[in-house]
Amino acid sequence: MRRICLALLVLASACGGKSNTAVTDQGTTLTPKSDAAVVGTFFGFIPITEVIVTDVPNLCGEFSNISPCNSSSSTIPVTSGSMLVVAVISTASGDYKVSDPSAEVTDGGGSFFGAPAAEVEFESFASGAAPVQDVAVSGTVHLDKADVGGSAEGSYDVTMKSGAHLKGDFHGDNCPALSALLTSSTSDSCSDSFGSSTCSRSCTCQGSTVAANCSAPPDGGDYWTCSCTDKTGAHTTCNMTTPVSSSSCDQGESCCPMTF
Repeated sequence: MRRICLALLVLASACGGKSNTAVTDQGTTLTPKSDAAVVGTFFGFIPITEVIVTDVPNLCGEFSNISPCNSSSSTIPVTSGSMLVVAVISTASGDYKVSDPSAEVTDGGGSFFGAPAAEVEFESFASGAAPVQDVAVSGTVHLDKADVGGSAEGSYDVTMKSGAHLKGDFHGDNCPALSALLTSSTSDSCSDSFGSSTCSRSCTCQGSTVAANCSAPPDGGDYWTCSCTDKTGAHTTCNMTTPVSSSSCDQGESCCPMTF
């Protein structure tokens, strides 16, 4: 009898709540294999619920492989596959209007600081094929529940920019790695200096430091010499064109790799 009761409990748990619906956009079908959710308050006052559904197995594990120290870490780690992103600027159950994100919101009731109260995006990437990228321009997202620091689920009925009609249920389990990426940044742990003959930038994150210290050539030439320190503490040198600001010592404008 105990085994039967336990089996019934497991069955009831499996049947409870919503599951993710397969959807098709522009001929591409997403058959869900994993999901990730983050429910919380950002910047101290903005409530947000975000659920990502994908045909890539173990999405949350993929987020775990990304360093939260890099400013680009919020990029979704799906390079081959499809995903559906449902976002609501709230953690309360209810219906939320989707508006065209490219149009100015003027009704005052369906937005937060000019952003739609809900957004739905569909993206698909495949080797050798053009990516499919679409966004909802009208419709509704219904949030059944959103537990702060926990799971979220609901449904959507939206029209995409391409004209596709997407309708279904979504469910996302809490993904701490996704939350860490959305809330972490090196912007408040960087210091810069800039002068006529020196340029430096140093960033610290989770106990590691990357730095670039550059100086002008004594002969007034066009190329400055930089001393670089990477996240492992290793030192290298390189040359860069004359910087125009302290931000020139950051990655992309300097020869030092300022990434963690």
